Amino acid sequence: DFGFTPDFENAKHQLEKGDGAGNTFKATAKPVLIGTAVVGATTMVFGIIMMLKGIYPDTIEKLSLVHPEAIMGLLMGGAVIYWFTGASTQAVVTGAYRAVVYIKDNMKLDAATAATDASKEVVRICTQYAQRGMVNIFIVIFCFSLSLAFFDPFFFIGYLVGMAFFGLFQAIFMANAGGAWDNAKKIVEVELKMKNTPLH
Repeated sequence: DFGFTPDFENAKHQLEKGDGAGNTFKATAKPVLIGTAVVGATTMVFGIIMMLKGIYPDTIEKLSLVHPEAIMGLLMGGAVIYWFTGASTQAVVTGAYRAVVYIKDNMKLDAATAATDASKEVVRICTQYAQRGMVNIFIVIFCFSLSLAFFDPFFFIGYLVGMAFFGLFQAIFMANAGGAWDNAKKIVEVELKMKNTPLH
């Protein structure tokens, strides 16, 4: 007995509000981290260019949009970014689908609470498929980047620039979209107080 009566409903409401604030902060802070990564990538690209200048005196002239290797590298870098987006989304969707199938087959949807073992299995399924998907994506991108470095130096520079350029905007878009999605749900839960309704 601590001398007061806890208000669990209000506490839960405040917790949901705090979660919404956390989502906003996360979406705001991510561009800083993304920008830092792009600065690092840009520094690496310029380091490669300076190194190539010692080998190929006409390096700067070849880093042009009219140079086929450079423009193809730019397109390849952008394509890899959008492939990564689709592949990572597919990994999550596959895990979610497998979890839904497991829930339908093994859990009673009309029950008030779920069994602990079943809940752990759902989490395991989602985690397993997400990790598998990300490991495969990492291996592909790592091997791809490593092999392109031996293909053509100007193609490789274009590839890195394309990844940095397209990746910057795609990452900011995904961060903002994720925060907007989370907070849209929080508006329904906290401000409209319509949790567990069709709108929710």
